Amino acid sequence: MRWTYLEIKTEMTNDTTSSYLYGQVKESVINKIKRNENAKGIFFVENTRYINDDDLLQLYEDRNDKGTLAYRIEHIQKIEFFKRDPILFFDKKQLDASAIRFLKEKTK
Repeated sequence: MRWTYLEIKTEMTNDTTSSYLYGQVKESVINKIKRNENAKGIFFVENTRYINDDDLLQLYEDRNDKGTLAYRIEHIQKIEFFKRDPILFFDKKQLDASAIRFLKEKTK
């Protein structure tokens, strides 16, 4: 699994949705994308983080949701790679309460 930043554009008949998120993607999916510009199929983003409406990094996880989202490879507009969890390189002022709680639990 590798930490990534993804910009994903999903176009439907009457709507277009853009998603900007951080998360972990399997190396096999990343290699598939790197080998073939026309790669297709579904992939999962795990341990998802996103910038919320208050411009803060927030965990996409709660009591009911595990933080895993599915997208189509062909909808990726941009992808960047990171060595570690983006929560660790955002300033604390840029973190939502969920991300701050996660950091506190991780450093116990």
